[in-house]
Amino acid sequence: MNKLVTIIIPIYKKEDTLASCLETVINQSYRDIEVILINDCSPDRCLEICNSYSLKYEFIKIIDLKENHGVSYARNQGLAIASGGYITFIDADDAVDAHYVRDMVKKIGEADILMTSIYRDYDGDVLEMTRYEAIDYIYRKDGYEGGVVGKLFRKEVAIENEFPVDIKIGEDAYYLFNCIQKSNKCIYYKKQLYHVRQSKYNSGNWMPFEKIYDTVRLLDYIIRKTNDTFGRCPQSAYEALFERSINVFMRSRYKDVPNEKKKRIRENIINYYKRFGIKGLPARYAISGITYLLFPTAYANVIYRIYIRS
Repeated sequence: MNKLVTIIIPIYKKEDTLASCLETVINQSYRDIEVILINDCSPDRCLEICNSYSLKYEFIKIIDLKENHGVSYARNQGLAIASGGYITFIDADDAVDAHYVRDMVKKIGEADILMTSIYRDYDGDVLEMTRYEAIDYIYRKDGYEGGVVGKLFRKEVAIENEFPVDIKIGEDAYYLFNCIQKSNKCIYYKKQLYHVRQSKYNSGNWMPFEKIYDTVRLLDYIIRKTNDTFGRCPQSAYEALFERSINVFMRSRYKDVPNEKKKRIRENIINYYKRFGIKGLPARYAISGITYLLFPTAYANVIYRIYIRS
């Protein structure tokens, strides 16, 4: 097995964090790596920073896109030229431990996908999971792990799938889900090796409703495909759909939501209560769901005002 690890980093408006991110990458204890930087026509100093590192380190490659296409297109360009037997994704505003790559390669064994903890540190155990268990785990309340960062993919699985360019929020969850569907074995390494940070620019802020609604569309797709494959779907995915349906109104005024989408959101909330009741739901979501069903306009407008002031 080719033990070269390809690290794919899409870049757009990250000049404030890019250099510190790359420092954690070039200082990896595991040296058999190639780093692909995709500059998505960033208008700041990102390309200049990329060039300064590529001049120093021959394992760094740069793809300089002449038009801005979005993170999905950028990651797909990285996948297209990846040489490694394994692939991992890092965001340009995040950081990784010095042994990030080494520990993942050491632990992955015969699995197609290794997932690490992103938001909290555990005991370092390794859990072998079926595909169904992996889908459940990435949506569990004890730490949402549904993106592509903090994971190691065997190349054959990684390149068999593409990031969807028509989904602006949740594209990484779509990709991860399809990789899990194509995998033979997944494992979860309960160790925090990847650290999520926040840059000044966040591509998820202030998007039109239809882009925000992508998260609801995505979970509808995942639940449908999981039911088709396994004849059932874990409660965690339904709960994620419930929460995303509620959270749509954090970034949308009620009047901006099309009537058919309001109907769909209402159905998602009612269907969850019918299927599972309120047991296990965080109190804020249980209360929010009931309040929305009773007073949708007032609830949505109040939540939106609170969000835009925060």
